[in-house]
Amino acid sequence: MSRSINIVYKTGILSKRWKHLWTSVPFLIFIDNHLVSDFVSLVNKTLTQCNQLKLKSFKLNASYNTRFNSEFNNWIRYAVSCHVEEINLSLCNTGNGTEFVFDQFFFINTCFTDLKLSGCIINLIGAISWKNLRSLRISHRKLDEELIENILSGSPLLETLVLEYCYGYRVLNITSQIVKKLVLFGYVDLDDHY
Repeated sequence: MSRSINIVYKTGILSKRWKHLWTSVPFLIFIDNHLVSDFVSLVNKTLTQCNQLKLKSFKLNASYNTRFNSEFNNWIRYAVSCHVEEINLSLCNTGNGTEFVFDQFFFINTCFTDLKLSGCIINLIGAISWKNLRSLRISHRKLDEELIENILSGSPLLETLVLEYCYGYRVLNITSQIVKKLVLFGYVDLDDHY
């Protein structure tokens, strides 16, 4: 639980009048290292009790299992419905060989300004449209040149691009005049391992 939600929650214990104050906090942070149904139930219950119209930040740091794919996408859909500006998703595979795949709604969005994605498959059917995105960090993911071009062309305000332990691309052709910061950290060349 984030510090701000924790403080609001404790304040709610002191007074019944403040009991539901936490439900309008603009930052939602969920962290769990062992994805279990209790965690999924807790997040579901929390989101049904929240009543904000605008979210500043949504962070999900959890293990991922395919049986909860619809819940994960519903949580992200909730954040998007609240016009979330910052999304930080760090999803660790639980060993069943499958990673989280976004529903296509995620790629057409005008509210994102900051995205951090780790352990998520970017599987596009159409184009990306992140009209207000200014900062993007992708970690531990295969990215080809076409996908990177799609991201850049669909993010006209992108100023910062960080690729951390990504692989699959050979050339980065960044023609945008807006991109001010490019960070390539720990490129993995899988061809060297075969």
